[in-house]
Amino acid sequence: MTMTDPIAIARDQILAPAGLDTGHLERLLGQLKTSAIDAADIYFQHSRLQSWVLEDGIIKEGNFSIEQGAGLRALSGEKTGFAYADEVQFETLLQAAQAARAIARGGRETRVRIDGTGAGLGLYAPIDPLDSLSDEDKVAFDDSKFVAGDEVSSIVVAPFKGDRGVIKTSAKWADGKWTVVIERPLTTASKFDVQFKDMNAIYGFGVAFFDNAQVRHAQVREPLHLTFKK
Repeated sequence: MTMTDPIAIARDQILAPAGLDTGHLERLLGQLKTSAIDAADIYFQHSRLQSWVLEDGIIKEGNFSIEQGAGLRALSGEKTGFAYADEVQFETLLQAAQAARAIARGGRETRVRIDGTGAGLGLYAPIDPLDSLSDEDKVAFDDSKFVAGDEVSSIVVAPFKGDRGVIKTSAKWADGKWTVVIERPLTTASKFDVQFKDMNAIYGFGVAFFDNAQVRHAQVREPLHLTFKK
């Protein structure tokens, strides 16, 4: 099998995860194609979409989604019966085949949606990140081992180098709020950086902070603007 073999791709990515094989497809076509039906076909769809939105070279938004479903069509003369389902399960597809056949045999031309059993294929595994580390491997944080100014590693285990190495940050908690200072040269050697050459221009930017949350971190959703004092 190669990744360019459409039959193999359909079998491995659409049929097999739903517990289907060519025998199931033959049974579905048998339900569709009776003496009163001239032609019939089954259409499967499985699409994965990943998109990124960049602004001035900075990632502003990321999305990932999976869509799947099946459509079954029966033709009788000039009439077409069509039924579709988002759930790729044999019993649901069998209902869709019977519905498409009945529409065409009845001399109508329409399409219906089959809702299915609700026990469809799970597209996103319910993985709990808290369970990724066993209790035996977890260590309680002991702040008595640290003094003011110590750095506790999280994701960053070493100072940044290269393009990101020119950015310096500091943060201070006082009077119930954080004050964060971000510094970098006005111009850099990086082709990815915005160059602050025009002191009269307005530069748009966004800010996000890692706050040790598992999935959603603190961030500023509204666009911010940087201007230089004259």
